[in-house]
Amino acid sequence: RMFPAMAMLLLLVPVPRRSGILRLVWFIVIAGTAASVAGLLQLAAPELALPDIHQLGPPHTASGLFANQNHQATFLLVCMPMAAALASFHSNARQEGDANAGRRLVLLAAILLLAAGVWATGSRAGLALLLPVMILCFPVWRDRRGPHAGRTGLLIVLSTVVIGAAALLNSSRLPVPALADMTLSQDGRERIWQQSVDILRDNWITGTGSGTFSSAYALYEDPNFVTGVYVNHAHNEYLQIAVEMGLAGCLLMAVTLLVWSIASIRIWTQPDDGCRSLRRAASVSVLVILLHSLVDYPARTPALLVLGAALVFIQFFRPETAPAANLPPETRKKARGVVL
Repeated sequence: RMFPAMAMLLLLVPVPRRSGILRLVWFIVIAGTAASVAGLLQLAAPELALPDIHQLGPPHTASGLFANQNHQATFLLVCMPMAAALASFHSNARQEGDANAGRRLVLLAAILLLAAGVWATGSRAGLALLLPVMILCFPVWRDRRGPHAGRTGLLIVLSTVVIGAAALLNSSRLPVPALADMTLSQDGRERIWQQSVDILRDNWITGTGSGTFSSAYALYEDPNFVTGVYVNHAHNEYLQIAVEMGLAGCLLMAVTLLVWSIASIRIWTQPDDGCRSLRRAASVSVLVILLHSLVDYPARTPALLVLGAALVFIQFFRPETAPAANLPPETRKKARGVVL
């Protein structure tokens, strides 16, 4: 399962300059915007949209090209901070003022379209993460301190609040489930977690073995709840790793999260080196995947796994050279290489 992520990292390691990373970020934002449009069409005009190629979810679901609307929501949420980071690069009025203003408007529209796409998915986790992500987009947008960055960022947050409030107030008249009308036990997650804890209690030292969750769960499953649908994931990535890998998996998770947390804190406290807004945005996007992994398994979807690997690379990226005009005087000599 890790081969796609490793392949992505190997492809990105030779990229030495910020321009290459910017092209990658533009590709991510454009792909996310296209996926959002596809999802909105599936919901609002199914006769004009792509059919449900997976035929796994309910009809008229805004899942884009994903089989799971939760993963569509994760993808769109991940793209939003990256769009904000791109906008921060075009907030400097000294460079191509009209062109930069146009790019900022396009990116603002992309962020709002991504937010609408998240709402359209009806994903409870996506809706719960939407406002926090938008709030975190604000400091990413303001990172370069452009003359209009503050007002534009505030507009993003306020627009998201209005969209979210309107969606909840009118949810009874729309085919999208309201967050308040859904409970944890409706899709069986609570029962799955309880059974997974029982498995972990009996196998906490060595675990059941990598990739054995579904077979181990079948041994513990209550016969009264057995149906034609089988459980293949714990819908909690950390719990599933603990069940399969035992104590070693728990230690590995703890070390990984600690290293990532320290690196993220440094990114948000260090001086600007020309790529700080990109790395801040990547840290927020990775955080989205980590938080959504508490109630789902986004990183087990190859598309999101590859995207996550690219985001981790961006988070730790430092350009070999950065244009001196774009850096504060005290940090113009600090941009070097790729730090992993």
